[in-house]
Amino acid sequence: RRGRSLEDDFLADEKTLVAGLLDASALDPALRERARIRALRWVETVRARKSHFRIGIEDLLTEYDLSTEEGVVLMCLAEALIRIPDVATVDRLIQDKIGGASWSQHVGANGSWLVNAASWGLLLTGALVRFEDRSDTGAWNTLRTWVARAGEPVVRSALLRAMKMMGNQFVSGTTIDAALAKAAPLR
Repeated sequence: RRGRSLEDDFLADEKTLVAGLLDASALDPALRERARIRALRWVETVRARKSHFRIGIEDLLTEYDLSTEEGVVLMCLAEALIRIPDVATVDRLIQDKIGGASWSQHVGANGSWLVNAASWGLLLTGALVRFEDRSDTGAWNTLRTWVARAGEPVVRSALLRAMKMMGNQFVSGTTIDAALAKAAPLR
């Protein structure tokens, strides 16, 4: 199977293709066990060196897991925000995603200070991005619109920073060499 590209198997039968890939990737049982033991040792080392921040991130991911609408919103934002090149699109995405979720149900639901702070921040952000009522043309709407737009840079910056911090918990490096260098102290 070496030397083939994904295009070669684009229309192949999935079951046949998967069976072939499984056969091609079969490891000697002794090698598989050594790999399992090494991976287990790495996981135990990382868990033993947990920082308070990492524990807080795990609490956050537990509170906002993918079975909740809000967890899906955060995952969508985490994936999309790093790819959007312009500020206007970032602001529209934040308004669309954050503004429609029910963040209030998460406030106080978890004992973690990070989860509660994030929940309050998301609740206030949701209220801020929903502040503008395009059907109202009066003075109050002008004020609401000004407040909402003035807050956009703060919201954008905070969300981008939060997504980067979360990403650092799961991405060891952009290349295998960078990941190995980051993991070297844990060996």
